[in-house]
Amino acid sequence: MVSRPDRAQTTDAGLVATFVDLVLAAALTAAVFGIAVTGASSSVLDPLHVVLGGLLVFVLPGYALTAALFPARSAPRSPADAPPDHPSVSSTERVVLSVGLSLAATPLTVLALNFTEFGIGRASVLNGLVVVVAVALVVATVRRATLPPHQRFRLSLSWLPSGSAGGLRAVPATNVLIAVFLLASAGLVGATLAEPQNGERYTEFYLLTDNGENGTLVADEYPARLDPVEPRSLYVGIANHEERTVDYTVVAELQRIETRDGERTVVAESELDRFTTTLAAGEATRQQRELTTDSAVTGEELRLIFLLYRGTPPETPTEANAYRSTHIWVNATAP
Repeated sequence: MVSRPDRAQTTDAGLVATFVDLVLAAALTAAVFGIAVTGASSSVLDPLHVVLGGLLVFVLPGYALTAALFPARSAPRSPADAPPDHPSVSSTERVVLSVGLSLAATPLTVLALNFTEFGIGRASVLNGLVVVVAVALVVATVRRATLPPHQRFRLSLSWLPSGSAGGLRAVPATNVLIAVFLLASAGLVGATLAEPQNGERYTEFYLLTDNGENGTLVADEYPARLDPVEPRSLYVGIANHEERTVDYTVVAELQRIETRDGERTVVAESELDRFTTTLAAGEATRQQRELTTDSAVTGEELRLIFLLYRGTPPETPTEANAYRSTHIWVNATAP
């Protein structure tokens, strides 16, 4: 007596195979978003950040878009299985399109964000890519569901253990290629993503002056002379791009510089100002400071330097131990 597989079980297996790739893509996207939002970090999660981040940037957007564009099965059983309105692509072409469309979708998403109020940042780019993947997966699900079951694209599940010795040998070569290619795509960018990116987290530090026209602040027309009686006004600008709250300290010093053996050396200095401020991630401030000279350092061609520190500055602030610095050249008169 020949036993036949239960039709309900066959239908359920076919349904799972039809949408399993879309569910997996959605789960990976949700995992990336969840880890990024929680900010969790550990020796176990950090490598996971690298792999999932690589998938979100280089694979998932393109795969979702490919699934939306080509909902029909990759290898039709007969030419009649793939309707003209739903052209199909081979498994190899689907892999190439996944990476190629990702390489196109990611920079286009970043470019679009540049013209929005969100700007370009880690959080905005992450949210933008998640939206692209989510919308494409919804479209892919709807388009695939409208096709007759025998025409829908589906991942072959013949490699799953089935109790037979030949189960693993039944893996199609194209499925192996897809798996290897996706893992390689994530791994190749892993080292780059794991290294700190120069300029990714930083603090802007600059000086401005009021040009007297409608209170406009400009990086020009700095005071050329400091006086012991009449204060000179400068605006110190700080913008926090460190992606965390930071306590800043600014120290302003007037320094006499001499050149010795081809190197500039500070031979005299006097602290003119010091203040602290706390900025949340993405926050900026421009603080007006009124400066006068004292009798310690006077003369011509003096360096008025502003030193920025994260946290408490050292006992002897210098340009070498400052986190950021900026300066102008001034003359200073004695009292």
